[in-house]
Amino acid sequence: MLPPARRCAAKKKLTFAEFIMNPLVSRALPRALSALAMGLTDRRRAIVIFGDSLTQRSFQPAGWGAALAMRYQRRVDVINRGFGGYNSRWCLAMVDELFPASARGRDKPLLVTVMLGTNDAALPEVEPAPTVPLEEYRSNLDAIVAKLKQRAEHVVVMTPPCMDEPGRLAYQRETYQDDAVGRLERTNANTRRYADAAMAVAMLHGVPCVDLFASTSDALESAAASTDGPTTLFDDGIHFNALGQEVVYASLVRVIESAPGLEDLDPEKMPPDWPFGPDLRANPDAWRETFDAHLEKRGGGGRGGVASPRSSVDWEGARGWIVAAGMTAAHFASRKLLGAR
Repeated sequence: MLPPARRCAAKKKLTFAEFIMNPLVSRALPRALSALAMGLTDRRRAIVIFGDSLTQRSFQPAGWGAALAMRYQRRVDVINRGFGGYNSRWCLAMVDELFPASARGRDKPLLVTVMLGTNDAALPEVEPAPTVPLEEYRSNLDAIVAKLKQRAEHVVVMTPPCMDEPGRLAYQRETYQDDAVGRLERTNANTRRYADAAMAVAMLHGVPCVDLFASTSDALESAAASTDGPTTLFDDGIHFNALGQEVVYASLVRVIESAPGLEDLDPEKMPPDWPFGPDLRANPDAWRETFDAHLEKRGGGGRGGVASPRSSVDWEGARGWIVAAGMTAAHFASRKLLGAR
């Protein structure tokens, strides 16, 4: 005789696609399968860079986010959560899902950077869709930073940068030709107001602030006078070229290295996730001892508090139980679904 669940499935003729795509099952199954990937992140904390396209594009070659990941390689995972075209209103709507309040201890990001304002500052008469009034921007950013202070070890606010106004108009003409708007969608005068608001929010919450508007304005002025290098920081007047990415990275690192309270962000003071190769090669016959000594030096293991591969706790067995529990949840979700049909 078929088990009850199979009799029900046969009676209802539920296809596999219907089963796996149902919200009840699709929510339960990933919880089980995610346990299989735990080892990728157990020993590393996260730095999350959060913002609009200026953050999204930071993982391009020579990008400031890619450079940050290089700075913290083998120690911290740098996670890009940049959303091209977004403003502070839409980013605030995502904060609770991106940064759940339930995270505790080492599951909390080590650092979150927030760079928003370039799209908020779009002129409503030219590009109204992303425009957010200044006071709402200030309120949105205040709410974002307030939440992140509770959900991350450190928060750094980055103001919107300046733009290259002549470069933007030239880009419009070159790209759109006869269809070019011929007017700036943003101006430095207006964006400066949003940059000032971002600095005020950072000061209100007592978190460090990177004044990108000032640093990019200075760098743009220097580049424009250059006779042997790039004359701008931007590809299109708004998004960074390689020089602009370098300026952003240098500005951020300068604050990380100098702001009080961020001493634990020094990569040289962070142990790597696993022993470095030269340490293992120095005494290859004692590689297990090197692993154990490294784990002990780290203070007992991974992000989730795993004590040791040789500890009395059977973590592989525990992982199996986690997977089994998730699959059981999926099973009961499927039974609920079948019963509903």
